[in-house]
Amino acid sequence: MASKKSDKQTPGGPEGPRKEFLDEARKSLWLEFYIEAVRIYVTRWMKGYGRRGLQDVDDVVQSTMRRALQGRAPSDRRLFEKWILKRADHALRAWKKRTGVTLERGAVSGHPVAERTDPERSGEEAMEHQEAIETVDKAFADLRPGDQQILVARYKEERAVEEIAAELGKTPKAVRSQLDRAMLNLRAAAMRRAHHS
Repeated sequence: MASKKSDKQTPGGPEGPRKEFLDEARKSLWLEFYIEAVRIYVTRWMKGYGRRGLQDVDDVVQSTMRRALQGRAPSDRRLFEKWILKRADHALRAWKKRTGVTLERGAVSGHPVAERTDPERSGEEAMEHQEAIETVDKAFADLRPGDQQILVARYKEERAVEEIAAELGKTPKAVRSQLDRAMLNLRAAAMRRAHHS
């Protein structure tokens, strides 16, 4: 008697690689956008402690991205926001250990690269995570409508560059350039807001 074939695809079957690719593609896409929240968060905590200024900030941001790419990210956007900033906490602690920076507990209460013995610090950390996300949201509102439109299409609606290009009557290369400029404008707006908060 012949065995009945299952309708479900095995992980190694045609649907397996496709699903894995989509998951990784979405994670990469979200990382492109949320790197700005990570940069704001890291910059706030490292102000005055990095020996090389922005280079130290960039090192921790890149370490955060590497950790994120190696990890399993939640598919819910709000959970992803928290998840990526927790990766930033881990990168900050690694930076502290690597550089041997000693922080005065009283002067920087709740600083994520300080030793955590105070149970209230986890609450302060979550509050800082939220503030970083809100800073980027406010910076987005400062952008020109054209920048907002293309960022929404790519990072919120998750549309392909080619699809956006066809709708706008532009080449994919032109859309990628516009996206790069929009992200630079978002970063500049976010940093302005962070420095004035």
